[in-house]
Amino acid sequence: MFVLPVKIIVNAPQNQVIGYNPRGELKIKIRALPEKGKANLELVDFLSQLFSLNKSDINIISGCSSEHKLLRLAGIEARQAQQILQKLLDI
Repeated sequence: MFVLPVKIIVNAPQNQVIGYNPRGELKIKIRALPEKGKANLELVDFLSQLFSLNKSDINIISGCSSEHKLLRLAGIEARQAQQILQKLLDI
């Protein structure tokens, strides 16, 4: 299991991980608008593809109606998730 703090930016041209903010949150751009949970659904879908997880393995544990969210990713360890993010961000 891996807990991931994120800050989402909605109504973007494409879904994209753009880096970390000073608070240590992963900044992610999402195409969807924040209405009726659409941005949350798209965020979960995007992360499931990024980490090769089932959508049911990703839960928003806080911040459902905020741009600052805390997500629980089941089925992946912190080290593996961080390796994927490092490769993606070329850190």
